[in-house]
Amino acid sequence: PAVRATALLTAGALGCEEAVLSDAIAQQDPPLQIAGLEALAQRAVRSAGAVDAALRALSDASEAVRATAAAALAAFEARSATDALAARLTDVPRVRASAALALADLGDTRGVPALIEELGRGSFEAAEALGTLGADAAREPLAASAGRLFTPLLTKAAAGAALIRLGDPRGEDALRSVLRAFRPDGRPYAVTQVMQLKLAALRPELEALVKRPRGVDLDLLRDALLALGTGSPA
Repeated sequence: PAVRATALLTAGALGCEEAVLSDAIAQQDPPLQIAGLEALAQRAVRSAGAVDAALRALSDASEAVRATAAAALAAFEARSATDALAARLTDVPRVRASAALALADLGDTRGVPALIEELGRGSFEAAEALGTLGADAAREPLAASAGRLFTPLLTKAAAGAALIRLGDPRGEDALRSVLRAFRPDGRPYAVTQVMQLKLAALRPELEALVKRPRGVDLDLLRDALLALGTGSPA
């Protein structure tokens, strides 16, 4: 099955007919179905047929297929599928998380409780999605995640950025802690967020990193300092 799935992904990349991929998705063969869904999702053109195939797969017996179908529907920007995705918010955790992330990508807030649940498990993707949605209900869970000692640094940075997007200044402390952390995990992401959000209060941390980059590209640091708009980029 793995060989067939790899072959299907390759065929999809080479532009094989959509009908072939849709037929693979309809098979009772999870690796093949997942490969078909991923191949369709990678295409620049998302047709009604592709959306229909993914919607059918959303009810498949395999949770891996259902989770992949949810992600594919988000990739298709299939806003017509939001109700079907919301119906999967009572599914097993893996599918529920995938459906919630897909809903967030489509601008639908119904998955916020599931995203908060995933955030509690240290999910970077959930932290980012909650920030993108501007979900005020996630403010305290995000602050808790940002302040928790054992939260992965990348997730801590995403939670900090999400808090800033919610107008909560606690996000700066979270990003500062990632910029100053001993480990480099999440530091480039944190620098990017400081740049995008124009967090001038964190300029000293960026200037310190220019002298000792600690896992951050110097060009990124200079771009971030320039984006803050004051002083020298060093």
